[in-house]
Amino acid sequence: MRTVKVIILARDEMVAAFLRERIGAIRPIEVVTSDTVDADAIVADGGLLTFSERRVLRVCQHHDCLSDVADALCIRRDTVKKHLVRIYRKLEVNSLHRALLRAKELGLLDEQREGRGDL
Repeated sequence: MRTVKVIILARDEMVAAFLRERIGAIRPIEVVTSDTVDADAIVADGGLLTFSERRVLRVCQHHDCLSDVADALCIRRDTVKKHLVRIYRKLEVNSLHRALLRAKELGLLDEQREGRGDL
């Protein structure tokens, strides 16, 4: 039986430890670090991104510059930048394009999960 390598992304270390323990107990799954190149899957904590961070990412899908995103959300451009810095760190990416791809891949932008309208 082939071992499946899984990366865990979580909102904090306590949740990450819980997920590592639970997922690591399933055979043949091996929990690996995020710098592992040949990982087969990613498990993401549903609360990895806050409501505001998901909202910023959703709006970023439809606008080309941060000023437009800020105007659409009625917040300052610096606030958008701060949200993006946190998003990049949590998703372990270094660009908006990669953040959007990773968030879509993980289902973090699914509006049905939100329970609170789009904006």
